[in-house]
Amino acid sequence: DNASLRDAIAIIAGTAIGGGFLALPSVTSPLGLVPTIAGLFGVWLFLALCGIAYAEAVVHALNNPEEDEILEEEGLDDGD
Repeated sequence: DNASLRDAIAIIAGTAIGGGFLALPSVTSPLGLVPTIAGLFGVWLFLALCGIAYAEAVVHALNNPEEDEILEEEGLDDGD
């Protein structure tokens, strides 16, 4: 049976995440437990906020199609 796109995405994501978790102990062990946890939490928070900002921008763009006309008038449209 053929692998689907979903299966391919899962394999790539699992490999990237798994490799990252295997590398974390060797990279962060000189720092200690508390700085490692603080750093990982900080990175997680930053990425979570980026995801929320992206999702908000997409929802805003979908709910306000009239803004496309403004972008075209100002010459800021990408031509799509």
